[in-house]
Amino acid sequence: MSTLSPTNHSSYRAYEMQSASEHQEYEMSSIQKQDNIANEKVRPPRRDMRNIYRFILAITSMLMLTPFALLFVVFMGGPQGWIGFGIAAGAIFLIAVVAIDKIE
Repeated sequence: MSTLSPTNHSSYRAYEMQSASEHQEYEMSSIQKQDNIANEKVRPPRRDMRNIYRFILAITSMLMLTPFALLFVVFMGGPQGWIGFGIAAGAIFLIAVVAIDKIE
């Protein structure tokens, strides 16, 4: 006691086939997805060294202040030595800030 006539039933079947074929064009089957996953190489993630480089640069900048402190404050002495040390420390600071910012 179907309400669909034979012509409606066959046209519906044709629509169903057309719809299924359209979906297959744009979707991968699960077998294709598994094949793609199986063919990919498994590599460990690259290690991010940026923070280590930044830390090394910061430590190096601080260590560079020691010889300048000896040179300007101890050997030169007086206000001229402190002014020279301040200029050297400012230059080291600016170089370090720009270099740390550029590390990618």
